[in-house]
Amino acid sequence: MRSHARLIHCLLSIGASIIDAAAQSTGSELRPELGIYIQQGPFVRLEFVDEIFYDTRYGQWTPNRYGAGVQISAGSHMVLEPYYFRQNGSHSNPPHLNVFAFTWSLYF
Repeated sequence: MRSHARLIHCLLSIGASIIDAAAQSTGSELRPELGIYIQQGPFVRLEFVDEIFYDTRYGQWTPNRYGAGVQISAGSHMVLEPYYFRQNGSHSNPPHLNVFAFTWSLYF
């Protein structure tokens, strides 16, 4: 009996965004992001993302946002993506968010 190893492609993404809201006098925000994307065959991709925020209004790291989802290719023109998203924040109202969402993208 012969065993076949599955090839799994994994991508680690590290990025940051700086949002300057000086015109609104709300301070600036730094948003570093860490993402792991794992390709499971030709049609399925797993996604895990964590994003934290530094807000100059409070001089601290305020909310933390993380999520996980699955991207499923359904043919050459359609991608389905169910995901879960959680945000913890002490200076937000409401302070904590739990989001279950589903996106449907069409490509032509």
